[in-house]
Amino acid sequence: MPIEVFSNESNLFDDDVDTENEELVTTPKIKYVFSGSIDLRLSSTGKAKSYREGGRGVTRYGARKDNQSSNEFNLPQIILATDIFYGDEWSGYIQFNYSDHKSPIDNKEGNIGLVESYLEFSPEFNKNLKFKGGLYFPDTSLENNDIGWNTTYTITPSAINSWIGEEVKLTGLKAEYESGNFTYMLGGFSGNDPLGAILAYRGFVFSDYQGAYGDELRTQTVPIVSNNATRSFKEVDGRIGLNTSVTYRNPNFKMQLYYLNNFANNLAIEDGDYAWETNYKVISLEYLLTSNFKILSQTLFGETEMAPGFPAAVNNDFWSSYFMGVYTWGEMKHSLSLRWDIFEVDDNDLTEPDNNDSRGYAGTLAYLYRYTDSTLFGAEFLSANSQRVGNEDYSRSDPVDHLFQLMVRKYF
Repeated sequence: MPIEVFSNESNLFDDDVDTENEELVTTPKIKYVFSGSIDLRLSSTGKAKSYREGGRGVTRYGARKDNQSSNEFNLPQIILATDIFYGDEWSGYIQFNYSDHKSPIDNKEGNIGLVESYLEFSPEFNKNLKFKGGLYFPDTSLENNDIGWNTTYTITPSAINSWIGEEVKLTGLKAEYESGNFTYMLGGFSGNDPLGAILAYRGFVFSDYQGAYGDELRTQTVPIVSNNATRSFKEVDGRIGLNTSVTYRNPNFKMQLYYLNNFANNLAIEDGDYAWETNYKVISLEYLLTSNFKILSQTLFGETEMAPGFPAAVNNDFWSSYFMGVYTWGEMKHSLSLRWDIFEVDDNDLTEPDNNDSRGYAGTLAYLYRYTDSTLFGAEFLSANSQRVGNEDYSRSDPVDHLFQLMVRKYF
């Protein structure tokens, strides 16, 4: 359970003033709320070697070797978070994660990294206006609403939010204004220039891994990528990207239209990392049909380009969509969720031997049980069928992925 700590109030006054008659000026309290979670899992995989091991599988946990299923115990992540409140106007948040993420450079497993760190300001004169600055996820996910950007309805998020969790992190400033049922957002950001590389060189996957600042992500084995790795949270060209959204919500319905463009100079390169000119849109819908049943759907589509020419070295369109139903019962302690995902990357360039075409679909069934406020049990089965043309070019087939997970999550 979250732990709250208050600083002491202090009185500010001139020592020469008669304090018996003087109204004391009190500085605001600083309130710290410490929280976090730890996940323990038992996973049973299919025969597809996971992308974490350099394989063709699209699930976070897969076979250690091709065509050999495995059963293993995992400690996927530990989340340590602190909320800070100063008066009625200022607040802050910082989050560090331990993860079993495997480095593509030295193949070591396990790292501790900064996931989010930001300040928020809501002026007293207009509480409908809010500013946010720092390092943060874009506010687009309908699934990641638990402590520390954990998933709410499943163990593994959709292909869309798996990608956002891994590769999309904004270092910037944004303003939000709420008017009635509408919220309008406009922001600028930097430090996300290689955005799109992981979709080109690996494709969509299913993972609840949260990318930390300075992370390296593993790509598929591609002849034109020297070390089979990309660093996503990096500034290469010095340009500012923009993102904006319009959100409508009422007690039973939410709809959001979101747009992001990093406006990268796709000829810029630094230490082997190119700037990728990437933009995408997300359409999100959430509808509470009854007090116990809701449906959620998100669709993402965009394009990315690197090193333009005639033709460009890499020019891809990408899109993904999911539809999910969630049923809850027993005073909201039990939930059963069923999700269907579709995803695709279309290669529009003629660069050989670098065919980035990939596509697939997946079904996910998850049961979660909130045993106590500090304990969550879960079980999930995910089956994904995907094809990547680049794999076939290297005379390798794409097996169907299966992943069954049992989870215990402890909150503190």
